[in-house]
Order: sequence, then C-alpha cells, then structure tokens
Amino acid sequence: MTDLPHGWTQVKLGDVALSVKNGIFVSRPGAEPDGVPILRISAVRSGSLQLEDVRYTGMDRDSLAQSDALLTSGDLLFTRYNGNIDFVGACAVVPDTAGILTYPDKLIRVRVDVTIADPSYIGYAFESPQVRSFVRAVARTTAGQAGISGSSLKSVPILLPPLVEQRRIVTAIEEVMSRLVAGKDSAIAAEVRTALLRRAHLRHLRDRAVATGGTIAQVGEVADTSLGKMLDFAKNQGDPTPYLRNINVRWGRIDMTQIATVPLSSDERRRFNLCPGDLLVCEGGEPGRCAVWDGSVADMAYQKALHRVRVKSGVESRWLALALEEAVRNGRTAQLETGSTIKHLPQEKLRQVEVVIPDNQVQRNLIEEFEFIESGISMAAKACREVQSRSEVLKQVLLEEAFAGRLVPQDPKGEPVLELLARIQAQKTAALPKQKTRSRRTQKELAAPPTRVTGDDYQQEALPL
Repeated sequence: MTDLPHGWTQVKLGDVALSVKNGIFVSRPGAEPDGVPILRISAVRSGSLQLEDVRYTGMDRDSLAQSDALLTSGDLLFTRYNGNIDFVGACAVVPDTAGILTYPDKLIRVRVDVTIADPSYIGYAFESPQVRSFVRAVARTTAGQAGISGSSLKSVPILLPPLVEQRRIVTAIEEVMSRLVAGKDSAIAAEVRTALLRRAHLRHLRDRAVATGGTIAQVGEVADTSLGKMLDFAKNQGDPTPYLRNINVRWGRIDMTQIATVPLSSDERRRFNLCPGDLLVCEGGEPGRCAVWDGSVADMAYQKALHRVRVKSGVESRWLALALEEAVRNGRTAQLETGSTIKHLPQEKLRQVEVVIPDNQVQRNLIEEFEFIESGISMAAKACREVQSRSEVLKQVLLEEAFAGRLVPQDPKGEPVLELLARIQAQKTAALPKQKTRSRRTQKELAAPPTRVTGDDYQQEALPL
C-alpha cells in the first residue's frame, strides 16, 4: 500500500456503506400499473440502470417507505445472482430521474456515506478490472447459478482518494466515456449499413439474373430437400457421429467451433450424410439462413432443425444459397413462414420459395462478381466490429488508470481519506451517551466473589470461581 497516491487509502465497501439491504419479494409482480413499480433484475446492467424495465408491486408508497424498501438518488444496486458469473455484482447508480421505485430480492441496495464516497465513483470502481477480479473470486456458484452475498459485497476492496478527487475522477471518466460510446455507436450504425449494402447487392444479383434470361423456379423444382436426424438420446444407438445443428449454420459459412456427436446406425449415417456442395438451410431460429457444406469433415450428419438441399444438374449450390438469402433478406419468404412467435420454414414451404435460375455460366459469373464485392463488405463489417471491441478495451484501460490514481492530477489540499475516516469515527464516538462512573465501593463489591445464601441460618459462603 506504500505506492498509493497521496491521500488515497484502501477501504472495503462496508467501510463507506451506511446500509446494505436485499430487496423485497413480490410473488407475482404485475405488468399493468398498480402500486409502486419494482425494477426487474435485468434492469441492472454494469454502469447503467434501465428505468423502464419494471413490473408493479400492487403495494403503496407508505408501506414500502416504512420497511425502507424505496430507492433514492445515489443508491447503488448490485445483482445478487446470474447464470454468468461475469454479471454477478454488476453495479448501477440510481439517477435523480428515477422517481418512486423499489427493487426485488435478487438485487442488493448499498447506500454509501456521501461525506466519504461519491456513489458514481463507487459505481465506476465496480466496473474496473481490479474490482471485477475480486468480485469473481468471492462469488459462489450453486447448481449453475453464480451469486454474491451482502457480506461478501461489503468485503470488496476499493482504492479511495479524497472526496474532491473522486468527483474529478468521475468527471474525467464520463468525459472520455461519452466519446467512446459515441464512437462505438457510430461503428454499430456503420455495421448495420454494411448489412443493408449486402442486401442491396443481393437484390442487384437477382435483377441481373432476370435480365440475362433467367427463369423463375421453385426450390423444389431445382433441388431435392430432406430434414435431418430427429435427436432422441434415449433411443439413438450406433457409433458416435458428428452432426451439424442450427447454431452451426450461419449466413454463408459453417461455424465448426462447437460440433456435437450423436450415436447413429450405419443406415442412419448413410441417410443423413452430408456431401460437399450440399446446402444447409435453417428450419427455425432465423428461417432460411443457409450455407454450403464444404466436406471438410468426413461422415458429417445433420439434425432435424436443418434442411439438406441437394441441387440438381445445371444449378450451382453457391448460386442457390445466394438466391435463397436474397429471398429471405428482402422479405419474399415471410408469407411462407409458420408460427406466430417463433417462425419456422417447413420443408413443404421451403420447396415453394421462388428463385431465379439463369444459365449455368451466368451463375458462375455472378457468384464471382458477388464474392469480389462481398470481400469488401466483409472487411468493412470486420473493421466496424473491431472498433466496437477496441472501445471496450479502451474503457477497461480508462478505468484501470482512473483507479490507480493516474487519470487526473492529485490535489495536495484534499483531506486524506484516513484522516477523514478517523475524524468521522471520532465524531460518532463523541456522540455516544456517556456511561456513569461507579464508585470505588461499588467496584470492590463487583470484584468480590459471588456468594450463596444457604438454608435457615442465612450464612454466606463463597461460590467457587
């Protein structure tokens, strides 16, 4: 601790907290306005509070105020539980605009002493790499659910500068953070535009195919389709066989990072085997999402959530993939999809999707042209994603520098935290009621061994100590 900046000291969250309190339990919070709104657990995200993410308690303000369950500006809210340990202990500060709110029992409210700690400073501290690593260490995982208790939260160490310096650090963080957010938002918007550019070029390919004399045909006329293996691990028998799932099929590529296996008989392996050039199409999730299998793994099967589309003579698999993607992205398959909430593209509907099939050589020429354009679009999209990733890295560097005392210059006039804590403790001690001083005689009587009164003669005998 000798290398801390002047006036800084390491404290625990509990040292600066006036109260640490779990939220209330509401068995069935309502969606319709009724009583005080209660935040949902998902409302707390690292560094931000989604005030619109609420349900309703059906309870009035006075009853919640009596139980100290209402939030006030400057309160810190922490997540107690999450399936992902990285989200446990995520912290958000209640803003001035919050209004009347309460919070559920899976959140922890910490109210800090604002004469010692700035709530926004503490909130940013909990986003820093230093504090996050400690939170991960003290969090506990039970039955796949990670969690942190209020007592563990109070033990989290924080490097605390003088109060005036805390406020200057918060100001500096927010200034830089606003620029990072603006840059990230621009990169996200640019990535969306690359997707629009790809969709527009796909439409251009279709128009070119029509202009060169291409004919409109249904998928079922130019290819054979079949669904994959129904997974039933209780009944499946045979040799472990790798198979592709819906999640493996992305637009224009097969993601091979997570390949599962399923026992298949020799007959099933022949029936559900994939050949190079087979087009795989998602039946659900994002109906119509498709990619061509390159045959990089022998004896690869596929599950029932995928359609295998095997093209007939005169049709290029890559062309049919582009034609199908164009139809999906431009909404021409929407009327064929089934399901009100989760959309599906059943096999009989997939066969009805209309695509343009030009001459075989024209298909190859258009594929080559698209791949050239696609490489530029992909590079632009990749650059946008790198900017987004870099903004997150820069944010962590910013916070690491801030909580090491290297973001803003120190002010030697600021009252050191240790002195402030000692002064506050002295004030609290002085405010305690004074105890009465006993006389010397009373002190002697208290020091004498206790006695027992016996039988009828009332003799006193000393009890053994």
